[in-house]
Amino acid sequence: MAPFLVVGIAASIGLIVWTLRAGAPVIPPSLLRMPGLAAANLVTLVMYAALGAHLLFLPVYLQFLGFSPTLAGLVFAPPSLGLILLAPRFGRYADRNGPRVPIAVGAAVIGIAVLLLLQVSSRPDAWTWGVASICLFAIGLPAVVAPVTAAALAPAPEELAGVAAGLNQTIARVGGILSVAAIGALAGWLFVNRGGSDDTPFDPSASGVERAAGVDTFHAIVLCVAGLAFLASLLAATFLRGQRQSKTPSSVSSATLRSSPPA
Repeated sequence: MAPFLVVGIAASIGLIVWTLRAGAPVIPPSLLRMPGLAAANLVTLVMYAALGAHLLFLPVYLQFLGFSPTLAGLVFAPPSLGLILLAPRFGRYADRNGPRVPIAVGAAVIGIAVLLLLQVSSRPDAWTWGVASICLFAIGLPAVVAPVTAAALAPAPEELAGVAAGLNQTIARVGGILSVAAIGALAGWLFVNRGGSDDTPFDPSASGVERAAGVDTFHAIVLCVAGLAFLASLLAATFLRGQRQSKTPSSVSSATLRSSPPA
């Protein structure tokens, strides 16, 4: 892994140097200096780091508890429905009053929803605490995704609207990738420390010490994801604008901006 990490870091540094020296860079440095844009993208990075890990590890854990892959995948049907029904409402609120409140509150609600999963250690627990967690998550998610996209687009001039949108989506995906890699590595290490025989913690056939180690590992993942969500809430409350949104560069209200969670 170390050689690939070195190559990745070198490529990132090379991209920054090239961007600063190029006559017409893909991401103009002036865009990054616009007030509000850096804050919105920082919130995006942290929030989508939480979402990326959550959307990966929860279905895997449900299969570990004995649910079928199909049923484990359907766990995110309620949040998808919540996005369809509630994202336009939260978007309109953000247009009128600014993105700070819906993003800060929505991220905190997601953090609380994730913490409920600390009570899930068996299949029956998933039908009580797990269902409650998903329902609460379905309320918090649409409060975040449309307003945070609008917050990242609003500072950009019209001619750079596409670049700002692409940058925000790229940062969202990078956040998810980094969190899955980092939290996945932590999960493997913790599983072994708790008595697991290898670094694959969620084997449905596991029993005894290995099963207990798998449950403990998932609870540690829950704490990481909730911590990221609460950090995103704090960053939004501290750095994002609390006043009415100006028109987005594309002249589209944030009620129609539905940035999809990482797949």
